[in-house]
Amino acid sequence: MNKVAFIEREQSRSYSLDRNIRLGMAELEPLGLSEQWFLRYGGDAHWQLIAEACGQERAVFKDIYGRDVYAAFCATKIEFEPDQDLLALDVRIKSNIYHVGSYQIGSIHQILLEGECIASLYMISSFVSHEGGKSNQRIVRNKHMPSLNLENAPEKLRQIAEYSRMVARNHSSLNNLGEFIWEVKPCPSLDFNAVGLLYFPIFSKMSEMADWEFAGWQAPIRTRSIVYLGNLDIGQKMVFFKSANVTSIKRCDGKFIAHVVTETNN
Repeated sequence: MNKVAFIEREQSRSYSLDRNIRLGMAELEPLGLSEQWFLRYGGDAHWQLIAEACGQERAVFKDIYGRDVYAAFCATKIEFEPDQDLLALDVRIKSNIYHVGSYQIGSIHQILLEGECIASLYMISSFVSHEGGKSNQRIVRNKHMPSLNLENAPEKLRQIAEYSRMVARNHSSLNNLGEFIWEVKPCPSLDFNAVGLLYFPIFSKMSEMADWEFAGWQAPIRTRSIVYLGNLDIGQKMVFFKSANVTSIKRCDGKFIAHVVTETNN
């Protein structure tokens, strides 16, 4: 059993990853950098940095009572520069984590090509646990995790956190979601992670697939912001509604699970 070994520090500390990679087929898609790859890379870096800040080698967390805890994402925002020919080019990826607010940790990941930033990913997570049983419909914030002494988040991360709180407060009162465009049942072996939760990049993947089904065309993404409001169990469907550049995702029982805003380079 890998229990959390939290270390209380008198001063905040910075935690970062700095890696050099060569962009290949796994990191790219026809329109440029792969959003799916960057989200998955950023998620792993985020969890790895939290584990380091906790003083442990593995990103497997338990609270002070021994319950399983997950660092679930509340919000992400991804930004891409205009499309470039990137195949086989070497880039540097810098990742840092920060204290955002009560029970929230944020991270920023930047891809640098010859010193110039060509993509950024902002991520905010909170610690959560299943509330009785293993249903993904009953996930609650875990307030029994000691705080970490991290550097305070830059203004942009704080703004994303405030935006996600606003969406979470107001989403239940939204009546005009726009047009129903698609529904899909995620595949267990492809779309759920190791602990049985719908993996957070799947919200982006399915949103892009919904746009493809709805509009029949794609344009390079400039930014995509997602507020994650819930999860679903294996066998349940995701239902998509579209209004301008906003996609609302519900569970098949009517519960909102994500709010997606996408801007493209038309």
